[in-house]
Amino acid sequence: MTISQTKITRNLSYVDLNVLCKVYAQSDSERITASNATSLFSITSDELPHRVKRYQVGGENTTTYTSYLKLRELERVLSTPTDDLPDLPFGPTAVTNLETLIANLNDLGFTVTGHHIQELESRFISDLDEFVANPTDYLATLDLPTRPIDTANIPALNNDNEYLPNQSRYTIYDQSGEPIIESIHPLLLGAVIGCLLLQADPQTIKQLLIWPSRKLVPADSDLDIRVTAYRISADYPITSRADCARMAKSQIPGDGRIRQSFSPSAEPYYALCPDLGLTDCLSVIAELTSQTPVDPTQTDDARQLAEHLINLASGQNLGINRMTRQLVDRGAAEDFTIVDGRLTDVDIALWREDGPHIPELSFDLIDQTTGQTVAYDILLRNLIEKLLRHIDLKKGDK
Repeated sequence: MTISQTKITRNLSYVDLNVLCKVYAQSDSERITASNATSLFSITSDELPHRVKRYQVGGENTTTYTSYLKLRELERVLSTPTDDLPDLPFGPTAVTNLETLIANLNDLGFTVTGHHIQELESRFISDLDEFVANPTDYLATLDLPTRPIDTANIPALNNDNEYLPNQSRYTIYDQSGEPIIESIHPLLLGAVIGCLLLQADPQTIKQLLIWPSRKLVPADSDLDIRVTAYRISADYPITSRADCARMAKSQIPGDGRIRQSFSPSAEPYYALCPDLGLTDCLSVIAELTSQTPVDPTQTDDARQLAEHLINLASGQNLGINRMTRQLVDRGAAEDFTIVDGRLTDVDIALWREDGPHIPELSFDLIDQTTGQTVAYDILLRNLIEKLLRHIDLKKGDK
């Protein structure tokens, strides 16, 4: 396969696309085994000596684009003319076996519901101590919408609206009908269900997958909490990806319910985790401000979950390599360097970032027979989903 500047220009222009780039600072790669299982969830943001680039082919106002690629994968995409680039699934639709995961969860007595949300107004909590001491009274002073009548003048969303997965949230209920994990962001739904199927405790799941890491919050930083009032739809039973899509486009009546969600942030990061419910927010505040914090990645529950994931990988002849990475810059391609018909470099016009991005865990899956990388740059949630992709507990898989 050879490539040329002319071919790249022609193929991008054919479907009005461009090449974007993300630059990451990244740690050394570490193989995860049973002996160091708890490090599966550990972030080492103080040692990120490597710089790696990942490329995306996309267009303005289009939903067709590639995921972020290494240079060689980018070369293959650019050398093939197409007006039908693969969709990059977003949210629950990315979990190919979501129906199977939920069916297994239902067999254990758990149920999943979802609701559509519409943001109304936000406020910052200025007195954290007063909020923690009496959250109900404090929130009443913020003058946020609390009743349906407060939003009667806001038009209802309807089924003609575009499918926006970010405007969906999910709740999982236990056998007694009590909510055990609430306000689950779509991107986390598959991983949360997977961890429950692996018998992880809901508190452990929240600490490892949803709540922010204590290590990312400097000891001398001020913790800020933003509270947002959302108008929400009715709760919809979720058993499939089709249910997710229908719910995300569902109507939110003008007199719909109002729910408040909380988003913690701390310098230098704008947002530490997805929005939380009130109970979870208070728990996160207690963890982040504790003088004697417990590292949730080093607990027995975390080790057990990590060992389950390692065993799942081993059963598929896969090894897990772990890195920490942090987005440090991004930009658009201006030129491509071609040497002997191969793409060797991409000149990027970098955009100045307005603030640091929060570090995140990244994983590679390695074929243990050949040593070849079969998947790379997988986030923790994607790792869990991928390892469970071919697992059906009803067929006896563990």
